Amino acid sequence: MVRSVCFVALLIGAMVVNCSNTIDPLTHISEIKVVLDRYYIAQQKEDMTALSALFAQDVDLVVFGIGVEERLVGWEAVQGMFQRQMDSVEGLQTHPADQVTKISKGGKAAWVSSLNHVRGTIGTQTVEMDYRTTIVLEKRGKKWLIVHVHNSLQTGQERQGS
Repeated sequence: MVRSVCFVALLIGAMVVNCSNTIDPLTHISEIKVVLDRYYIAQQKEDMTALSALFAQDVDLVVFGIGVEERLVGWEAVQGMFQRQMDSVEGLQTHPADQVTKISKGGKAAWVSSLNHVRGTIGTQTVEMDYRTTIVLEKRGKKWLIVHVHNSLQTGQERQGS
């Protein structure tokens, strides 16, 4: 009888622990959407402090820009890129579309792909373009942080809608 009671108590304990570790993808997706909204707003407002809070400050953080050889490694390099962008582009507005978010099975990593439209003014010239983005985030403690960004220009066929 004592063994049966112990077994049932152990089984209930395992179920409680297992339930507390379940991953709610909708909660994660909602949290990630907030991070990405803040990312685009921080760029628009030229808020380096807000951008800094969204990125992992890792030396192996990698961001690929749309330039042919634009590969930035480490937070300092990425921060420098954002500062150059803020110094040269006025009225930056990015509009992501077709966002698809995937969460890893363990719930500690996520990646988001989107097709973006950006508009800004450099000097006296207004520039608009479409590009693709994949952003990888990692959950550290209770906070989602950006650990990788990859941007690329859309191909001619994509721009024409083919």
